[in-house]
Amino acid sequence: MSIIKDTLNIVDDLSKSKEILGSDLEKILLVLNNISEYLYNKYGEYEKVSKEVFTMLKTLVDPVVMNEGIKQGIGKGELKNQQRLALKLLKKKLKEIPSDIEKTINSIDDIAILEKVIDNIFDINSVDQVKEMLQMD
Repeated sequence: MSIIKDTLNIVDDLSKSKEILGSDLEKILLVLNNISEYLYNKYGEYEKVSKEVFTMLKTLVDPVVMNEGIKQGIGKGELKNQQRLALKLLKKKLKEIPSDIEKTINSIDDIAILEKVIDNIFDINSVDQVKEMLQMD
């Protein structure tokens, strides 16, 4: 049992120091759980130890998975906000935007491209310039 605790502490330290990603941590912990289940199932004392190992794994995985989910959610929210801002500015600047440009902007998943449009809004004077900036053919 102390080997498992020591291993989990090492994995936890690696996660906190950002030496491994949360998604990788989750995979490592699942593998550790499977190995410990196999060993304890094969060599005894399985029920009690298995529950303790599962509890330790859960206390490590849940915060990491939750934090990764929050980061992904924030990233998606930021992307949507940038898409909305780019469209709003383009509509104010050009009065009308063709639907293909609107669809393209709403499908962009690279914030840098959206920031390029937003940062250069004062230099944009035509739909063609927007299409060129978005690399639309």
